[in-house]
Amino acid sequence: MAADLLAFFAARPVFSRVELTAHLWTHRSRTPKAVDALLRYHVRAGHLLKLRRGLYTVVPAGADPGACPVDPYLLASRLAGDAVLGYHTALGLHGKAHSVSSSRRTGSG
Repeated sequence: MAADLLAFFAARPVFSRVELTAHLWTHRSRTPKAVDALLRYHVRAGHLLKLRRGLYTVVPAGADPGACPVDPYLLASRLAGDAVLGYHTALGLHGKAHSVSSSRRTGSG
């Protein structure tokens, strides 16, 4: 893989097709068909996983693509262009979320 593509994959573990197209456009001219072919190649080679249409994750070198975990917070933040993690999710991301649970005991008699 070209060095600029490796740098892109290293900087963006989850990315969109639009982001890759913009990156390639600044480094070398790519047509939409060429970008699609590049993505198909890397998915088939096991370098990328297609999460949904237009959204991909990088498979770490040496990892099994079938057992590659995806950070759920990162994935949730990338599902839409204007996605925001808030409230309890944001607290959990920062390790500050705690749930208070109460158990009710019913007395007999």
